[in-house]
Amino acid sequence: MKHYQIAFALYQKGQFSQSLNALEKAAELSSQDLLLKAANLICLNQCADAERVLQALLRIEPANLGAQFELAKLQFKRQSFCECIATLANSKRNEAANLLYIDALIRTLRLREAKSLLLQSKRSAEQAIHWHLLDVDYELASGHYLEASELLHQLLNQHHNNFHLQYKLACLYRDVGETEKAKALFIDLQKQQPKLPELSYVVGCCAYELGDYRSAQQALLHTLSLAPNYIPAHESLNKLYWHTEQEQHYMSSYKQTLHHYDWHPDLVLSAIEQLIRIGHIDEAQQLCAQGLVKFNGDPRFVHAQALILDKQGNAEQAYSLFREAANLCPSATRYQIDLANCELELSHYHAAETLIKQALDYAPDNQELWAYLSTIWRLKGDERWQWLCDYEHTVKVKSLPTPARFSQLSDFLSELSALLTAKHRKVTKQPLDQSVELGTQTSGNLLFSNHVLIKEYKWALHLAITEYLASLPTDRSHPLYRRNYGQFKVNGSWSVQLGQGGYHRNHIHPSGWISAPAYIQVPKSMHENDPTRSGWLRLGETCLDLGEREQIDKLICPQPGQIIIFPSYLWHGTYPITSEQPRITLPTDIMPTA
Repeated sequence: MKHYQIAFALYQKGQFSQSLNALEKAAELSSQDLLLKAANLICLNQCADAERVLQALLRIEPANLGAQFELAKLQFKRQSFCECIATLANSKRNEAANLLYIDALIRTLRLREAKSLLLQSKRSAEQAIHWHLLDVDYELASGHYLEASELLHQLLNQHHNNFHLQYKLACLYRDVGETEKAKALFIDLQKQQPKLPELSYVVGCCAYELGDYRSAQQALLHTLSLAPNYIPAHESLNKLYWHTEQEQHYMSSYKQTLHHYDWHPDLVLSAIEQLIRIGHIDEAQQLCAQGLVKFNGDPRFVHAQALILDKQGNAEQAYSLFREAANLCPSATRYQIDLANCELELSHYHAAETLIKQALDYAPDNQELWAYLSTIWRLKGDERWQWLCDYEHTVKVKSLPTPARFSQLSDFLSELSALLTAKHRKVTKQPLDQSVELGTQTSGNLLFSNHVLIKEYKWALHLAITEYLASLPTDRSHPLYRRNYGQFKVNGSWSVQLGQGGYHRNHIHPSGWISAPAYIQVPKSMHENDPTRSGWLRLGETCLDLGEREQIDKLICPQPGQIIIFPSYLWHGTYPITSEQPRITLPTDIMPTA
């Protein structure tokens, strides 16, 4: 035990590397030693290694509560909520573990289980605010924004000026489009906690959404002065630099932080991702090579290196590294997808199918996985492709009902079009993180607005989706049909304006369930006899560059006032607009809530 006492004392002093060295002197590591080793690795930002240590400990002692909780926290941190749930599902959870478990259930929309635990769990006074925040999160996840707002105001009457409740209220204001109100409350909270980087960050985000780019830039730079490794601030700042054509500053925040501070693996990986996005592949390669040396054993750098080699056209080496990353982290959906993509390119359909099915065990509702599986089955000539896509039942074109205030639909569309047009800002550079080309896309969740026209559109949308769900077949093994409980919520909503030459690249919506773009304004030149198919929606063709193996399964020429509803896993894109008149759509992602 002497080695443990020495190692623990070093850990308490913040000497994590020395603590690890002290543990290595033991002939055999006990469960206590392994937990301390994992704690040191976490403090050294070696979370992948920490997870492996905890998993090894749980293979020896499956009921070790400390190891279960620490592993679940790491899984939650990297947003692997399904894994977090699996780790804690059969654990004798204490209150802290129960809070984490319920949070993960809410984030994966397992709302019945979450609600049951929220009602049944014993709540301590010390964790009262944490429990209240989960109550609010449950309402938000259910799509009950009014109820969440009312609950927050009730709680603030009981817990006057509670920082966490006020912060949640400000976030809610931002979600529903009351950005000015949100910004004002965030600034008030900043006076209480001036050193908190999260507050400076959200103030910057609000300023960006309001078009005040100078204030946004100042706030984001201030965030990084408080927390140099605050990755969302780096990413948002570089998005701003790109959007405002400050190319001379692009990547500057990353370079300064990596030059002046110890390297954090997450920051290095974020920098690599940004470099790949703008096509600076050689620079990304150099940074990744340094990361591989500095964070030896971290599979994320192996995966990043594979991506870079693939971009450079070195398919053989990329394939080998994709396989290595997937073997190191079999639960990492992204690694399995990228390896499956390599197998697809090589026409190894059985191998690709095996990988996707393995990933579905970890993420059964991931729409990208089902998109890949549909492509694999089609290329194999497997009839399950038709069962999965089932275009006859899954794709519906409907006319929006006319709100009561209007005598005809065209009048409603005209007013809604004007409202949406005002929300689009001219851009000279296309965003790096959207499927839109030669067009603009609004930020935030558009349908959370309280504007009367948006409320009327939500009413029309609700009727259309309800009718769509009622028409679907019953099949408990189908990824669309099995989640149809008749109840749903808006998970994301935005507007897209395409100008001449504008189009959507082929894509799917990985975190969705049902996608529903509504056509608010359509150029007069869009018609069914158009040989150029200007602005038409195409379904089935992938973004995988399969050449002659690509296939368009369905074409739709949208008309004003129509909404096209389909599963989020169906590949979709559009033909370029040939008209000078813009096309305005209001796409929405729908999620089940039961």
